[in-house]
Amino acid sequence: MMNCLKSIVIAVLAVYSILAMSARAQVQQCGKDGKDGKDGTNGTNGRDGRDGRDGLQGERGPPGPKGENGSQCSPRNIRQFTWTDINDGKDDGLIKEVTFFKAEMSTMLRVAFHGNIRVMTPAGQTESCRRYWLTFNNTECDSPASIDTQFYSTHQYNIHRDSTLEGICEHLRSGQVVIGVHVGPCKRGESQLGGDAYTGWHSATRIIVEEI
Repeated sequence: MMNCLKSIVIAVLAVYSILAMSARAQVQQCGKDGKDGKDGTNGTNGRDGRDGRDGLQGERGPPGPKGENGSQCSPRNIRQFTWTDINDGKDDGLIKEVTFFKAEMSTMLRVAFHGNIRVMTPAGQTESCRRYWLTFNNTECDSPASIDTQFYSTHQYNIHRDSTLEGICEHLRSGQVVIGVHVGPCKRGESQLGGDAYTGWHSATRIIVEEI
């Protein structure tokens, strides 16, 4: 009986010894924790998200402060001069002249001449030319340029056409300005050509002057 118990005890001790040795072997096989690795590179940005829905309308804000009173505008300075049936057959010289009061130094004058004009080639000639132009105090406008036109003809047809001569003249002094409409020889190569001119045949002729 005793021998049997000894054998059991020895067997149990042997098993315990084997288990202990196995546990020590496993502990020895496990190493220490390693160091943390380096940070990885940043990833690419993601796509933009969709637009959100419109928000609710906000409350109405309070009224703003009252603005300052504006300055009063100057009255429009414009005049119209008219004639009926002037029937002027002049080929060279002053057709009409008017006087206008320019109120401000810094303003310009806009002048328009309206009427019918005929330029016909006289008998014995093959061509003709007449020039019409405006003057301001007996001087042509030079700022920015002359206000003029030329009529060239190679026929003897007696045709009267509605015509307009219009432009803006700058840098004129304030005060009284005398404006004239003239007819005469053409400029440059056509200056030697004659011409049978006629202005305002049985109709209204007008000059409109405005300070702007």
